[in-house]
Amino acid sequence: MKPKQQPIGICDLCLAPIPREQWYTRRGPRLYCPDTDCRNTANSRAGAPIRAEEQREHVRRGEWQNPAKINPPTGAEQARRSRLGRLREVARGLWRNPALTPAAREKLSRPRKHSGVLHRAMEKLRHGKMADLTDEERDAYRAYQRENRARRSPRG
Repeated sequence: MKPKQQPIGICDLCLAPIPREQWYTRRGPRLYCPDTDCRNTANSRAGAPIRAEEQREHVRRGEWQNPAKINPPTGAEQARRSRLGRLREVARGLWRNPALTPAAREKLSRPRKHSGVLHRAMEKLRHGKMADLTDEERDAYRAYQRENRARRSPRG
């Protein structure tokens, strides 16, 4: 915080008197009078239009570089930011477990294990592609997908 220039009780910006009961704040002597216009003039955004115009001039001259392209975030950094964002949501009470919706509960109550040919097909697809499947596995997997699409489509 910058030091007070004028005597206590005088606004540093407009030189108007400050009411005696407002001479001090919890951080020390009041720098500016509590008048809204004076406070707005002396805030941290003062001079922002000038700085913004200077930045626009840098862009016009081609001197500005996007910091995101100079130093792109790594996967670990993105994961860390995502985790911190989720923790902020939890702390504020904004995060809701998506598994608590009726549709999600119904899906989670279905059996997760598949047997035989369909299980083999799903295991192969976890690490490969459709071309790796045998004809029998491909047919079983496609039938399973059709069944899922029919279950998800709105009934009319």
